[in-house]
Amino acid sequence: MSVKIKASYTDDMELREILKRLHPVGNVKIQPSKGRFKRAYIELENVGLCADMVNKRVEKGRK
Repeated sequence: MSVKIKASYTDDMELREILKRLHPVGNVKIQPSKGRFKRAYIELENVGLCADMVNKRVEKGRK
C-alpha cells in the first residue's frame, strides 16, 4: 500500500518540517509555485500501518 500526500507550503523550512514529521518518506516531487504557495507531492514508504492502529488514533482524536 502506498500513500500519496499533496502539501502546500510557503518556504523551504515548512517543507523540511513536514518531511521530518512524515518520516520515512519515499519519493518527493517539488512543483514550482503558482501564486503564493509552493507544492510538493510526497509518497510515503510502506510503513505497514494496520487498520486497528489507524482506527484507534482516529477515535482518540474525536474525544
